[in-house]
Amino acid sequence: MMMFFSLLLGACLVAMSEMTGHIDIYVMLAILLFSGGFFFDISRRPSYRKYSVPLALGYFFRIGLLFYDVYTNNPLRLPLVGGALSSDPLRFYNAAIGYTQGIQTSYGGFFPRMLGAIFSVTGISRLWAEFIVFIFSIFTILVFVKIVDGLEVPIAYRKKGTYLICLLPNFAFLSAVLRRETVITFFIALSVKYFVEWLRDNGGNKSFVLAFVFALSASLFHGATGLIAIAYIFIRIIYSPTRKSFILEAKNILGALVFAALFMFVYARFGTVFFGKIESKLSAGVYSSVRDAGGSSYARYVGDARTPVRMLIYAIPRFMYFMFSPFPWQWRGLGDIITFIFSSCVYLYIILTTLRYIRLTPKDDENRKILIALLVITLLCAAVFSWGVTNTGTATRHRDKFIVLFALMYTLSQEKRIRINVSPNSRRF
Repeated sequence: MMMFFSLLLGACLVAMSEMTGHIDIYVMLAILLFSGGFFFDISRRPSYRKYSVPLALGYFFRIGLLFYDVYTNNPLRLPLVGGALSSDPLRFYNAAIGYTQGIQTSYGGFFPRMLGAIFSVTGISRLWAEFIVFIFSIFTILVFVKIVDGLEVPIAYRKKGTYLICLLPNFAFLSAVLRRETVITFFIALSVKYFVEWLRDNGGNKSFVLAFVFALSASLFHGATGLIAIAYIFIRIIYSPTRKSFILEAKNILGALVFAALFMFVYARFGTVFFGKIESKLSAGVYSSVRDAGGSSYARYVGDARTPVRMLIYAIPRFMYFMFSPFPWQWRGLGDIITFIFSSCVYLYIILTTLRYIRLTPKDDENRKILIALLVITLLCAAVFSWGVTNTGTATRHRDKFIVLFALMYTLSQEKRIRINVSPNSRRF
């Protein structure tokens, strides 16, 4: 595709800046080249052309946020956008620079190492670093378009799902700042693409293997996202893609056991690489903690869960706060209101419409089965993530990792296929 060629050419230009200096000028040229390649592709390729309007709007939205984040101090106080480098973005940036100088750090997992490797070749620039994150965001959206374009859903609903993932503010904000969530979301998107192919019996075990591998790839950047791979194994036990039904079969159980054994091998052999984040939290007992984590903390609402009984009692409150905070009583300003309206309320609406679709459609409907699988994966991951988070900012970033799952559920659940019971003795007039 033209955008890949443009990206490669732009990266070469940025690498040449080490000889002449003024790296940000070359980064600007790289941005212009990639933009040209992007708009060429979405206007010429049939699979993208029908979604060109939401894709273009999403691109302009993100590129505007990118320059806003780099060159302002966030005067609008937008959520997740840091303005001048601060907190996590600053630590990621410094850790990446450290890797270019041979300084090792455990902070941030694989993300600063990846940036450091790129910096070693191209030179160091904050604009370049955030543009790399921006690129992952664009590729995530394009992968989502590939998924929905293959579904048996009217084009109007596929476009609505594309508008959602392109213009949902919180995901766009994450796409324009130096955080690892967007890179994780890209690998989750690839994983979901192949998992949906497996659910639809397209590609067979090859698709499941690729879904599993990309889920593990996401865990390189944040160990807890490896939970998606575990959720896939669970779905493989109870679902048969050849029969396209939820049923227990010996071959499904055997296949699931193979992947479970593979997962345990990866965990045992490479646990600190893929799942270091989880191991550090488990060793510290963080999942039952109610420590206050700043102004956005909701720790006082979810209780101390240091015993099994208390864990059961507070499981639902933790899940609700993870998925739908900040609630009105937590609002501190415009940023929290934006997050509640365009993140919490949107996810609540998607879950409710998904449940409605599942309840009202025939059991043999293919999209219904895909929705059940996606909903189970989303709820399982959210339930586990909720035990490692006690503040709204972190909760928002974590749940936005699964934006592709939510946008896909939104796309599939919009069509009204109502179950109709017809009596055999009824007459047609």
